[in-house]
Amino acid sequence: VKTKKAAEPVDVSQEEGGGDRKALAKRMEDIGVNMVDLMSSPVKHIFKDEAMRSNPLPKVIRRLTQEIGSMMTGLPYGVFLRVDNTRMDLMRACIMAPGDAPYENGVFFFDIWIPANYPQSPPKCKMITTNRGSVRFNPNLYSNGKVCLSLLGTWSGPGWDPTYSNILQVLLSIQSMILGAPEPIVNEPGWVRDKGKPRSKAYNTWLVTKTIQHAMYDHLYWIKICSDPEAMKQEKEELKNVKTDPGPPKEGKHTNVNGYKNTVNHPWKCQRDSKTMKWYFWNTETGESTWKKPKITRMRKNGKPARSPVEGFAEVLRLHFWLKKDYLLK
Repeated sequence: VKTKKAAEPVDVSQEEGGGDRKALAKRMEDIGVNMVDLMSSPVKHIFKDEAMRSNPLPKVIRRLTQEIGSMMTGLPYGVFLRVDNTRMDLMRACIMAPGDAPYENGVFFFDIWIPANYPQSPPKCKMITTNRGSVRFNPNLYSNGKVCLSLLGTWSGPGWDPTYSNILQVLLSIQSMILGAPEPIVNEPGWVRDKGKPRSKAYNTWLVTKTIQHAMYDHLYWIKICSDPEAMKQEKEELKNVKTDPGPPKEGKHTNVNGYKNTVNHPWKCQRDSKTMKWYFWNTETGESTWKKPKITRMRKNGKPARSPVEGFAEVLRLHFWLKKDYLLK
């Protein structure tokens, strides 16, 4: 895939009177799709391990070349895609919520992996913006990253069509149908009766709060940290103290914990054993692992927001928040 010749980054701080908004919006279009190094991203790609087990087939690469090339000619505002420069089947999407929704102007990240039998099977997609798996932003967006969408085969409705469906349709469906819902509570079949009622309004208020906290502030925090060499040096030193996955426990018996109940809070993480295909849990501070899910009654804070995948999206985020600064300040 031949990328566009990158234009000079726009320094929004130097634009007189806030800059030419049309020029800034045009720049946003120019950086819609880019090739970056996702394999070594500080925020590990959710599907990295799965992708490492196999290589994309030539027919898959041809199909992806066609789709990515078409998206490079222009994406709708608020949809941005980064493709790994060595593995075209690994992608990361940045989707900005439209107006008239509780997620308005929030920025949400999704990891995408294209399976070997694509396009016969749909892409695999999971959400990153969950504050370490503690926030469920929508009935269709689980805290463990699961995205419920008929195109992905994870929700009822018109499914994936190998001939006509594509990655862009998935991204637009997430933006319009999930993040663009004025009352997200109706996405849960059992809660449709609460549309327009106090329960829906209260849920929207909660979503606005979490959107500002984790889909706006967290990104702004990490943009600032990543642009400060001293802060990044300190961040690297802290990462040295984080324990790596020790692997499954050598003693004890595994539990029946499944993929829907494996969400744990910091400092614990969850991983599936490749041999038994059972879940185990490990502590990033002590390096211990256990089959039994740790009982944590309250979310532990580690002193800073969850790591935002700003690499490859820093200019996108800066331009977006600058263009929406009047809304944010209000």
